[in-house]
Amino acid sequence: MACTACDAAASTTCTVCKSALCSAHVQQGQPFISARQLVTTTATTAFRAPGVLADLLFKELDLVPYCASCREELAAKRTTEQLKFLIGMLLVLALVIGVPIYLMFV
Repeated sequence: MACTACDAAASTTCTVCKSALCSAHVQQGQPFISARQLVTTTATTAFRAPGVLADLLFKELDLVPYCASCREELAAKRTTEQLKFLIGMLLVLALVIGVPIYLMFV
């Protein structure tokens, strides 16, 4: 199998688009994790196995191969997911602060 960017022999495939890549055209990066996956995995682990929560949150992830075009798309998707996570956390914070204040005055 030949690399999609050149004629060299492919050594791996892109994680996103599954195109064949040689070692010269591979860009390594961490796997994409959506905000939903992060929240559900963290919550599930916190309730079922709280001892491994630190490993889950702080352990370095394995690197996976990406092609150059998918890497750019992935950067945009990561930015979107970070914004979704930030907005969700701000909403939770507003509820945690707002509900007790509301209940004090009602």
